[in-house]
Amino acid sequence: MAFEAQPAHALLVNLTAGQAPAGWPAGAVPVNVPDESGAAPLLASQLNHVTYFDWSVYQNPSLAGSWRDEFWIDGSLVQLVTQNGVFTGGHYWLRWNTGPLFIQGGRHTLEIRTDPDHTSGEDYGQWGDNIYRIPFLWIPTTITPALSTETLSPQGNFLAPAPNCNAYAFTRTPGTAWVASMVPKQANAESALLLYDDYVNSTNGLMHEIGRSARAGLLTNFVVGSAAGAAATVYPSCSRMPGSPSALVTMAVADAAGRQSDLGTATWPSVNMPALMCAQVFEAYLTQGVAQTMTVTRFLGENDLELLVYPPSTTVASREDATWISAPRAGDDEYDDLVITPPVTGTYLLVVARVDASDVNKPAGYRLDLAPMGSVSAPVAFADVALAAAPSPAAGPMRLSFALAQPAHATLALYDVNGRVVRRLVDEELPAGPYARAWDGVDDHGRAVPSGRYFARLTAGTRTETLGVLRLR
Repeated sequence: MAFEAQPAHALLVNLTAGQAPAGWPAGAVPVNVPDESGAAPLLASQLNHVTYFDWSVYQNPSLAGSWRDEFWIDGSLVQLVTQNGVFTGGHYWLRWNTGPLFIQGGRHTLEIRTDPDHTSGEDYGQWGDNIYRIPFLWIPTTITPALSTETLSPQGNFLAPAPNCNAYAFTRTPGTAWVASMVPKQANAESALLLYDDYVNSTNGLMHEIGRSARAGLLTNFVVGSAAGAAATVYPSCSRMPGSPSALVTMAVADAAGRQSDLGTATWPSVNMPALMCAQVFEAYLTQGVAQTMTVTRFLGENDLELLVYPPSTTVASREDATWISAPRAGDDEYDDLVITPPVTGTYLLVVARVDASDVNKPAGYRLDLAPMGSVSAPVAFADVALAAAPSPAAGPMRLSFALAQPAHATLALYDVNGRVVRRLVDEELPAGPYARAWDGVDDHGRAVPSGRYFARLTAGTRTETLGVLRLR
């Protein structure tokens, strides 16, 4: 700690957090090496993960009492310094060097709080400057396809333009689609996956968001992109809502290298989904009007797998944006089937994903088959299948499935016992075929619903069905 007398340019009894001494770029400065000399620290253009921190508090009177100075990172107290009023004069910079600390790659907020208990006898009219916050960026950690990592997601407000996040750099195989996946390993940990396509240095970058997932409990979240939909390197990151508990999340990435079909027909007989990975992406070139059947057969693991399909117009999309979702065959979650009639010719994105994280620590093995069924002039015959929900009661994700015998405008929504809409799952024109949608137990505003009875209502043409379901928390 160093003391430096300053000219008396103000007479108020005041402590100021984070006011920068001469030559400092900010009141709190992360550096890659220790800086105990008191000289002006130089902010690194790229911050290493092992980091030191210079931070300052300005004392503008002589004080007789005692007070605390606190240094926080992402809402967690890192260092506390107790000051006693033993100075004979005023106007001092109080400076500290903290570290080394290991900091995850991504955006993190530094915070200084001085005299949080109002013990110094200062002019409380000036107390608003006793808290100082500033964000910095650390080099995103490289993550490669087929690998995964576990991390504690930092606290950050999703509504802010640039929340705190742990960030990773993912460079995909050139010319391939890609997917980034994340799942909280605790049901009430509200985390989200955010995607960026820029990173510059320690003071900017990770500002251009290109996609994000919904936040949910143990439902797997992912963001998928086409070959031309984003930069060759993207930056998946995770963040959690303020007030949500700190919990491990898994982060994983994959591209479509080796999983591409130009013929509209293909068989991938033995695909391994490693432990902690939640989603893998395929590309298939499909012809307008030629009906396709797609089947996922799980032969290893316990996780329920499903197939989600996105049209050629997709650039970046979340799980919730899928146009088609497979359904279990006769209630057997070892097989999932999907039949679609492509509305346009082009390359479709196919994502095989774990429905939830119940066995995410174990690998899953599956087979994916694609085959054309004929043209629109010879459509596949479907029968109406009643609306069903499984599991019910459910504390985690619940799958609602049905099938349409004819094309129709379909709506599927959840209602509470008072008849109010809780969550809208479907409101679109659907061709004939089987469908499934997952409800993660949150409402249209992303809030977890209370335990109790709810009603799922399906309307398709002249058909209306209502089904009671139970949610647990």
